[in-house]
Amino acid sequence: MNDFEKVVDTYFNQFTKLGIILVILSSLFLFTNLTTEFYDSAKFLVLLIVTGIMLILIVTRFTLHNKVVIVRTPLDVPLLLLLTVAIVSTALSPAPYLSLLGNQLKINGSLVSLIVYIIFYFVLVNVIKTVKEVKWILIIATISATILSVITLLAYSGLKLLPSPWVHGINFTTTGSSFTTTGILALLLPFVIAQILSKTNNLTFRLINSVIFTLFGITVALTGTWVTWIPAVAGVLLAVLTSPLRQVRQINQINPISLIAFIIPLSAIILVTVLSFVPPIGKTKNPLYTQAQAFPKEIQAGLIPSWKIAVSAFRDTPFWGSGPSTYLFDFTNYKPIEFNSTKEWNLRFDSAFNEYFQVLATLGGVGLVALLSLTALFISSSFSTLFHSDT
Repeated sequence: MNDFEKVVDTYFNQFTKLGIILVILSSLFLFTNLTTEFYDSAKFLVLLIVTGIMLILIVTRFTLHNKVVIVRTPLDVPLLLLLTVAIVSTALSPAPYLSLLGNQLKINGSLVSLIVYIIFYFVLVNVIKTVKEVKWILIIATISATILSVITLLAYSGLKLLPSPWVHGINFTTTGSSFTTTGILALLLPFVIAQILSKTNNLTFRLINSVIFTLFGITVALTGTWVTWIPAVAGVLLAVLTSPLRQVRQINQINPISLIAFIIPLSAIILVTVLSFVPPIGKTKNPLYTQAQAFPKEIQAGLIPSWKIAVSAFRDTPFWGSGPSTYLFDFTNYKPIEFNSTKEWNLRFDSAFNEYFQVLATLGGVGLVALLSLTALFISSSFSTLFHSDT
């Protein structure tokens, strides 16, 4: 390797780290009123630019080294199958331009967004190759999510963080959605708990993660719904089951500091959750309950209506679906008659209850098979790693 190649590798590694940080920070905090859509458009633009530059750099690196080295993962085939289905579905869609670019300023779910996501994934797995690098990304994401949690709780308390009136709602969050915020926090909860229950003897490290656990749990409890509460509880159970506690055979083998650092935040989260549901008795006041009642929960498509719409769309377009980003049209065409008697009768939804129903409607049976295989491979590969590691 000559000096020029070493310089290129150095800059490539530095930009990769910088690009990952930019994507994480933009995904959690970037929003602007310079675009018609305040949140997703700006975040996607950063991801698109970073992915494009990283792709150019990795191709340049291959050219200079005069060889192409591609890291393969078990998820490659399902992802490529999903992308192929999306391309065919877009070509056959009754609204191909909408499937290509997204619906009503929402880029997420379109063919363009899926292409960018998959390219970003392939670039990442080819530049991040060590456990240390993965942990570094998780630490950056956890620190960022902690700040996000603080911002969300401050807005929940009624504090006006910014002068613009359109960000003064108690449900304001920089991700643009309470569901997205609580989903991210629930996703990172197992990592935080794993740090608390790890074999390290660093007391400060445990205390910091204990505080983060408390912030994450309270934010999910107060601003989330049962859709995110269930994954959060599952994440806590998973972290405990895969921690060094599973190897304990006697009570005296348990590290008391780890146990205290885990139980105190968990107790605080449970207490806050219970108080947010318990109305005040007599003349007593319960500000947690009052604020919880005033908090505008996000309205999402129901489980049963989403299922009926998905299977109806599948009946008419069984193989390739109606096309990416076309769920709004599926909802209009196939919503069940009883939906008109619900309190959401005057609303239209552009996304289903979950991604599986969404894919079944928009990408058909072949797309659902690709997504299910992707899920199965991810779970199977993660299972052996989680339950056979010594960390």
